[in-house]
Amino acid sequence: MTPFIDLFDGYYDDDIYLHTPNHFLPQLKDPGSLEALRKMEMVFAVGHEDPFLQSTRELSQSLTGKGIGHHFAVWEGEAHRARYWRKMVQLYL
Repeated sequence: MTPFIDLFDGYYDDDIYLHTPNHFLPQLKDPGSLEALRKMEMVFAVGHEDPFLQSTRELSQSLTGKGIGHHFAVWEGEAHRARYWRKMVQLYL
């Protein structure tokens, strides 16, 4: 999700590009692909202290800019723990 954290030790190819929404979504113009995304239900929940907060926020902005509906929630703390996931599952699934 993020250009800021190098998870692949500098390695980058088309597979990584196509599996990283923040990389491909800003360039996505195909009407069929955009329409398919608009039909999906998407929920993004991230914590205030999560290292992916900024990139998740950028993804939300990209989706909004493309007219793709979604729900974006920022939780307390890191929110990347089982106790938060249990609450998130009840709310979002």
